[in-house]
Amino acid sequence: MTSPAKSLPPVVLLLLVIAHASRSAPLPIDGHLDAAYGPALATQQVGTPSNDTVGVFDTSNGWELDEAYGVIRDGVLDLMLTGNLELEPLPTEPSTISSGFNLFFDTAPGGRDTVAAVPGGLSGLRFDAGFAANVWIGGYGNGGPDFHTPYALQFYSARLRAAAQDTLTYLGQVQPVGAGTLTGGSNPFGIQAALDNSNLAGVGQSCGASSGVGATTGFELAIPLAALGNPTGPIKLCVFLMTDFNSLVSNPVLGPLPAGACSLGDPHKVDFSAIPGAQYFVLSPTSGVPVPSPRGLLLVALSHVPGLVVRVRAPGSEPATIEVHDPAGRLLITRAIVGEAAGTVALADRGTLPAGLYFLRLTQGGNTAWAKAIVLP
Repeated sequence: MTSPAKSLPPVVLLLLVIAHASRSAPLPIDGHLDAAYGPALATQQVGTPSNDTVGVFDTSNGWELDEAYGVIRDGVLDLMLTGNLELEPLPTEPSTISSGFNLFFDTAPGGRDTVAAVPGGLSGLRFDAGFAANVWIGGYGNGGPDFHTPYALQFYSARLRAAAQDTLTYLGQVQPVGAGTLTGGSNPFGIQAALDNSNLAGVGQSCGASSGVGATTGFELAIPLAALGNPTGPIKLCVFLMTDFNSLVSNPVLGPLPAGACSLGDPHKVDFSAIPGAQYFVLSPTSGVPVPSPRGLLLVALSHVPGLVVRVRAPGSEPATIEVHDPAGRLLITRAIVGEAAGTVALADRGTLPAGLYFLRLTQGGNTAWAKAIVLP
């Protein structure tokens, strides 16, 4: 293995081989699950009280969130949420509106652990411990062939700050719903979205245990990371559906609610921190399709060594730190190393960590490297 050139950044983490790949043609944003997404990041475990039964491209008389998929490639988060948005007539006028969709992102310190002014109707909703939202993207759909108007999805976004006023932006709409491009609003980062409402797979109609596995259509977005504040670490994401006008939080939530959970009721009284499990999931900078490693980083696995052992090269003179995070983003281990160090570092003995996937971060000065590690039984 050759040494990096002197002009490269001073942090080198040798951990796990990740293929170097430039971003291929962008994923089509059409509401269809593509193989490039890889495995699901979250899978629904509870049935929906309003199952889908129509199975046509746009309209649906049920709502559900079945699975979440995501990949980060070349500065864009591609996100696929399989399931359905329900269209239902409004009782006061001859039109329709869909179940509302809400995506809350925790991308950096300084967010909100409780919804304040934006989005309207959700103030008071509390997130899980360890989750503080920085960005909200959400909206609803309306129209449909049964009501003689094209089905359109309306999108809004907001920056949520712990110590400043929230700012709300109308991003625009997508029409027809499979087109991908938002029009008619202020969408400076070029967010794209689409919906295919034809899903008949996934969870069944109940509030008992059910599985979201098998759904392949639903709600899809392409979100440039600039729209999320250019995060460099893991992204936590809480997604849930609501009845029209955000009047009731139902049970389609990812990360999933426990089996037996039905509608959660008034959003002002919803407290995810009081519900077992994590009502969010995590995307790492290396989620899904491999991304090009930052310039100068080399990664190899020490798979022959029990426990969690990494090989590190930190040629700068400043101290460096290695952190180990679980898939929920919780910090488990912190280990300081001396600058200009090169060699192996034992982070956990065999049997100390449960078998599974972990995310590691090496920092030195202003440089950061992320990688994945798999701990075997």
